Amino acid sequence: MSRASSPLPKVTTPRVVLTPTPKLPPRFHTFFANLLSNEKVTSMGWGDTNPQPLSAEQMKTRFDDQQKGWEKLGIGIWGVGLLSNPEEWIGYIGVREHDALKDKDALELLYGFHPAYWGCGYATEAVKAVVEFAKKNGLRKTLAAYIQADNVGSRRVLERNGFAEVEDRYWGREWPTFMLELTST
Repeated sequence: MSRASSPLPKVTTPRVVLTPTPKLPPRFHTFFANLLSNEKVTSMGWGDTNPQPLSAEQMKTRFDDQQKGWEKLGIGIWGVGLLSNPEEWIGYIGVREHDALKDKDALELLYGFHPAYWGCGYATEAVKAVVEFAKKNGLRKTLAAYIQADNVGSRRVLERNGFAEVEDRYWGREWPTFMLELTST
């Protein structure tokens, strides 16, 4: 179902603001590229398959794809900024389709934060806001997230937000997968 006519929503929590990536200035693209090149960040999300730095064209393609996600689903990727200074970006969070989840009526929850903001509760707060947004907007029944086995911080973030580890490995890797069944509020 296309949701192209819906406005792209900002979401605010007590400490952070989530801004849809299509609304963010090009400076966010630079932040995002640097975050995806940060060895600490990529080791928590990709392990020994760390992605290579993205070219400007690859970044443009990625953000164009994110725009399409918003148009199709009414949800996508947000840049996460501090409420006290929304252009001080600290990470990203969002929901997208993933090939590994097509037959599960599920969407992938993904997020990444700059290491300077790890352990501060921002990821927990942002995940809670995205889950609430998904519930309020009647999106899919299930959100799925996968993490590196030794990523204790992300495990806590997901568990604090009601996600439970499941046995199924949808990602083609032996990484823990967490699922959350959504019900409308």
